[in-house]
Amino acid sequence: MNVAFSGHCCSVSRLSTRQNWRHARTWRPHASLGEQSSSESTSASTTDDHALALRSSRAQPSALVQKFEPYLLELRAELRGVAIEAAAVVTGANMLDSGPSDSDSDDADRVAERCVADALSESQRIGVRIGSLLKLIKDDLMPRMPTDSEALFLAASAYFISNHFDAALQLLQRSLMAEQRVLETEVARRHYLVALCVIRLLDQRTTSAEVRKATGCERLSARRREELLSLMESSLLTAIRLGPAGFFSPYIDIDYYARLRHGDEQLGAVAQLSKRLADEAASTGRYWRNGWQRPSHFLRGLRSQPFYDAGELDFAPSLLRMFATIREEVLGTLAPPRGAQTSAWDAVGSKHDACDRDLAEGGVWKEVVLLNGDDKVAASTRSNRKRCPRTAALLDEMFAASDLARVGIGECTFSALGPGAHLQPHCGSTNARLTVHLPLIVPQGCSIRVGDELRTYREGELLVFDDSWEHEVWNRHEADQRVVLLIRFWHVDLQPCQYAATKREMKHHLARHRRTTTMPPL
Repeated sequence: MNVAFSGHCCSVSRLSTRQNWRHARTWRPHASLGEQSSSESTSASTTDDHALALRSSRAQPSALVQKFEPYLLELRAELRGVAIEAAAVVTGANMLDSGPSDSDSDDADRVAERCVADALSESQRIGVRIGSLLKLIKDDLMPRMPTDSEALFLAASAYFISNHFDAALQLLQRSLMAEQRVLETEVARRHYLVALCVIRLLDQRTTSAEVRKATGCERLSARRREELLSLMESSLLTAIRLGPAGFFSPYIDIDYYARLRHGDEQLGAVAQLSKRLADEAASTGRYWRNGWQRPSHFLRGLRSQPFYDAGELDFAPSLLRMFATIREEVLGTLAPPRGAQTSAWDAVGSKHDACDRDLAEGGVWKEVVLLNGDDKVAASTRSNRKRCPRTAALLDEMFAASDLARVGIGECTFSALGPGAHLQPHCGSTNARLTVHLPLIVPQGCSIRVGDELRTYREGELLVFDDSWEHEVWNRHEADQRVVLLIRFWHVDLQPCQYAATKREMKHHLARHRRTTTMPPL
């Protein structure tokens, strides 16, 4: 979001003015702070925590710092309120952008236009507030406290909210180098904010063209880019090393960093770098347990291993009994009846899950979706199920698989890997699910690596694995494709009564990460 700065000269209704600086000996937070809107308000415990952190962050607080401590707490609360509102606008815009784009409904168009207009209006209002805060910080705060860690951090936060990421980065670095001692957890969150600034400066997808032009993001030299990448790596690892349990966002962005370093086209190099950093991150024991297994969502308490015994699956006997029937139906999709208008097979990533599109190299990767909760493939899924009725009926009976697909965490497909194709190393998004492959058509030279274990495909022999571990797949045959029935299902350590709660926890986890990446840790 690119906020406007037309309100630099406006007063800030809930923030002290310059007069508070002049009369700091008797200054107290305004009573109006207790009348903030719900989006701006902070709980008493949060305020107390920040006050404690502020008092504990300095070995020997100066008289000036002690004098202005109430003001700094009030400024932090005001910035936090603005950041929450700005994050809500950004999240709403992203949700709007990711929605269906092929609707012909006039009502839907009007709703979309109204949402955009509301977002722009809210963005302008927030711009006025942050503009006033920036003016106050530049004119009053920084001249009086130019070397104070907390003051520098608050100034950096204001610049981050206003999309001035280079200025925010410089202030953050000064804050981290200040003489005052800061709590380790606070240092960790500030280092992560450094990494977020680097992401905004390097990845043009995260900022608008207008913001990139205004902040100079388009003029980065190769040397500056390398400096920023090195800074991001050290900041992420420091945030992980010092961060508290439950502070998982720096772990997730290890893969983001590796992709910025090597690009989406070099997934092998991305995986190697991610693995090296994940090994170091896993050594803390606070989130991941193994550098091979690095999903964005990691549910503690579940068994963690690359492969599982098919005997643990209650639906395994049914799958094996139906092998011949399932194989017959998939052969029917490969040779559609005369007069069929379309093929059941789509390139992976062409209709949904676009992030999977670049995984295959050296050959094609196609799928027939049979169970999936994504509206983008609803029509093709209905058609595919009619073509493969007995396979579809069997999948419906597998509650661990059908429920996972229904809530949008998994799917069931026929998956075909063409001759010479290689699925490059990657990790799934969560360890709360497992994957089983029923090999239906397997030429020579087909194998899968999960973690550091390699298995060979054989027709009719189930392969059960955890796709949150790094894995890659090969079909080295020169002429024939490999076809499997792919089924994702809830982890065998989860009971059906736990599925709904796990889904809610995953949704909360994603919301926390989005919020952490869109606002400073105020």
